[in-house]
Amino acid sequence: MPKAKTVYVCQNCEYKALQWVGQCPQCEKWNTFVESVVTTAKARTGFSGSALSAPVKLSEVALRATNKESTGIGELDRVLGGGMAPGQVILIAGEPGIGKSTLITQLAQKLGSKSVLYVCGEESPQQIKIRAQRMGYKGENLLMLAETNADVVAEVMVNGSFDLVIVDSIQT
Repeated sequence: MPKAKTVYVCQNCEYKALQWVGQCPQCEKWNTFVESVVTTAKARTGFSGSALSAPVKLSEVALRATNKESTGIGELDRVLGGGMAPGQVILIAGEPGIGKSTLITQLAQKLGSKSVLYVCGEESPQQIKIRAQRMGYKGENLLMLAETNADVVAEVMVNGSFDLVIVDSIQT
């Protein structure tokens, strides 16, 4: 779907500005800007920037061996069917105050040298550090991102190299 955007164009030199200005910064003429609507067709892509995929019949899906990695937390491994698989999305849900953030901080700690991005939308990095210190975790492998804009988070994920990404919480 084309996206409409308003720009202001100088009638003297065709300089474009995102907002109206009295004097053109390029040709220095006064009161030459006229509002113009520009539509841009954006190529449809997935979150990773790649082309959108097409649906495939389940019977045509090729199976490949996936090696699950232990979380280091026995009960969590059991619930996850033996650990975490590469590319897997896991949703930890529960009532407020039940210990979800503590569990995922413990998970980051157990992963040791693995690179972990912790996107904090509810709590501040300082609050998470206090919890980690209480657990005896220094967080050398843990990168904090205080962000609630999903586009920014996706950009950081695409441009980074992380073994695990934690988003706490998806409500924010």
